[in-house]
Amino acid sequence: MKTTDLMNQTLFNDDFLHLEYLPTENVLIETWYGFVDYARFVTATPIVLQAIQQTGAHLLLSDLSKLKVLREDAYSYLVHEKTRQLARQGIQAYALSINPEKAGGTATANLINVHVSLGGNHLDLACFHNTREAGIWLKEKSLQPQLNM
Repeated sequence: MKTTDLMNQTLFNDDFLHLEYLPTENVLIETWYGFVDYARFVTATPIVLQAIQQTGAHLLLSDLSKLKVLREDAYSYLVHEKTRQLARQGIQAYALSINPEKAGGTATANLINVHVSLGGNHLDLACFHNTREAGIWLKEKSLQPQLNM
């Protein structure tokens, strides 16, 4: 683990994904770059799950705004499959920041809100047009009683 400063920790970094943990907020931030296909999202999920286990984070912000294109199959994976895995791992709020101009297909043009309940785990997913709005939403979620652990 490489520490970027006393507050934030870089947990993973390559040409496509930068994964950072903010301990004061108990949030993981994944920032995606370039051209990322469905397979890359799938193979990166275990890295994110390991980081959740390592840090105990309950909040995740996925910044997709720096992608050249967000393909429909990748978006569907994030919203449907990855969300279930995150809920099982203990993530309670998952914010996606999407640049609508780079999102492929019609589903990504309409921002969504989803509540996932698996056994005793609950996760809220929301999509935003920028990381600022996503961060505000996560901050609000962190103040709710079920997230104060």
